[in-house]
Amino acid sequence: VRKWCSCPLTPPHAEGEAQVCGFCLSLAAMPRARATRSRTPRGRRPLEVHIVDEHNDAGKEMLKAIRQGIIPGPFKLLHFDSHPDMACMDTSRTMVQKAINGKITVDEFKKGTDIASWIVPLVHMKYCTEVVWMSAKWCDQMPVGSFDLVVGSCIRTGKMKIASAGDNSPDMKLLLEYWESSSQRTTLNKLKSTVPWTLHVVRTNSKDTLDEKDVEHLKGVFAEGHWVLDIDEDFYSCNNPYLDEFTAFFGKKVADAFVALGSLVDDNEVTLLQTLFKKKGWRKPLGKFVKESETKFIETSLQTGEDKMKPAETRKIVEAFYHFCRSVDPKVETGETCLDSLYPLTEAQGLEGVVGLPHHISTAAEIRELIDTTEELLDALPRPVFATIATSRCDRYLPDAQANVINHAVQSGVSAWYKTNKFTRWDKPQLSVYSGHDFIYTLTGK
Repeated sequence: VRKWCSCPLTPPHAEGEAQVCGFCLSLAAMPRARATRSRTPRGRRPLEVHIVDEHNDAGKEMLKAIRQGIIPGPFKLLHFDSHPDMACMDTSRTMVQKAINGKITVDEFKKGTDIASWIVPLVHMKYCTEVVWMSAKWCDQMPVGSFDLVVGSCIRTGKMKIASAGDNSPDMKLLLEYWESSSQRTTLNKLKSTVPWTLHVVRTNSKDTLDEKDVEHLKGVFAEGHWVLDIDEDFYSCNNPYLDEFTAFFGKKVADAFVALGSLVDDNEVTLLQTLFKKKGWRKPLGKFVKESETKFIETSLQTGEDKMKPAETRKIVEAFYHFCRSVDPKVETGETCLDSLYPLTEAQGLEGVVGLPHHISTAAEIRELIDTTEELLDALPRPVFATIATSRCDRYLPDAQANVINHAVQSGVSAWYKTNKFTRWDKPQLSVYSGHDFIYTLTGK
């Protein structure tokens, strides 16, 4: 009998119960789990699990597995993540055409994608036919539902873009806004080399579990054909690294101001942050800045919006934005008092699109429930043909303080559940911190 480990997620156990830690030995061994059948029948090779750091490396490993015959033919994807990762590959017309023709190399795929744009290219290459985005309760980037979509190359530009297959429902229009912001949405008549595909957006409920109807729906989706399991560990707890960094530098008061302002748009659907950065009103005295039409519109919107803020609260938000922008604008603050060398104004302008990314640091109880939910869903589905796990640690989407526990729980769980120890790790960085500059490093070590 194994002793209980010191894992903080170890569930409580009754007197006389088998002393097995469900998180540190396996997902299937948790006290409320059922007896399970083996997922590797005699004669079938063990499930291959590839562990990456940046999530688009998962797409790279899938592409390699397809070409090596490990993934036999077109597949469906079950994608656990706090982010959709379904932007189009933003590369040249030539590269898009190489992808369509199946001639893109693995290295070209890696260079042409990023952590947000690796799934749709696999669809356009006709490798992936159906995608399930399994999202947690804090995710709101896409509406829940099943959607018939088309990916193709733009007739005019050759760029990869998305269109509806014909559905004009309110939920479809809301879904397509995901691609609208990056100019990747179009209409069917403007595309060539089209490939139809289906996207299912599923979300856990307020209790971090799945409704029975969702489980039944997914059992139908994966009842036939090959499928691939993909887990991003930030599904269990998600950090917004941009907001995290900004808060560390300038404090929660200023960060909250950016979050509030980032949610506001004018009558032309232009965000108020974009307008404020364009006009640079902070270069005027505060008294004049608060009287400008954009500033008044912001305060009115916040006072009449969902949160019903008081005038004093909205004025604090406006003033926090004003003083921050002055502190990093070299045309206002000069010399040592200007912070632009540490945090340039252009960086702040780029925050407009990222302050609203999911940010939810889960408690141990929430993580445990989500792990349970993962186990129960996988128990209801047939065995996948391939699996990838993304740690998302280098880009800081996985909260670093929780990374070891979550990583251990997910990997040991997948290992036990599918009776496999065939893990290939690609997630070991050379350096613990990377500055982003192309310095010449001398690597040392014992």
